[in-house]
Amino acid sequence: MALKSWDSRIAHYIILPLRNTPVTPNHLTSLGLISGIVGGILFSCATPACVNWAALLFIISSLMDHCDGELARMTGKSTQFGLYYDHLASAANFITFFIGAGVGLRQGSLSHFSLILGVIAAMMMIIIFALRMVREYKYGKESITQLNYGGFEIEDYFYLVGPFTWFGLLLPFFAVTSIGLIFYVLWELWLSLRKTRAMK
Repeated sequence: MALKSWDSRIAHYIILPLRNTPVTPNHLTSLGLISGIVGGILFSCATPACVNWAALLFIISSLMDHCDGELARMTGKSTQFGLYYDHLASAANFITFFIGAGVGLRQGSLSHFSLILGVIAAMMMIIIFALRMVREYKYGKESITQLNYGGFEIEDYFYLVGPFTWFGLLLPFFAVTSIGLIFYVLWELWLSLRKTRAMK
């Protein structure tokens, strides 16, 4: 069995005090969505203070993406609506990040090309989430299980937005990630095609 991811384990301990409260997984999903959207808006402001807070809010939104699932499993409050709400909220947070950062980085060396990159990255995220949601709907949750190395999954890469931003390296992180998503879409497309062929 793969080692449970570190952020899932952290999320488990965060939500322990909430298991016998009126708080529902959808409340945590909403908190994550609000954090992500506000973070994206702050990224677009481009001032050092706004960008630093934006990075923190983005990390919080990413962690909430695990907290809601942990609470759902712990309390037995999993619903089909909650599952899709979680996916859509997560997609919205990534889209907001790339658009917001693309707007905010226009004063840097990429100039207005940063916004173009941001839009491309946002489109790639939409495709990635669409492919994964269709695959999960057709073949079950196991079909979208991510590779896990020592408790780290590929999506954990995005936690690096914090240190990169706080050390003044948001622009290279943004540029490399935006371009890298194009190749990741090809990977997800190949996984979907391979799964479809395997089920025939």
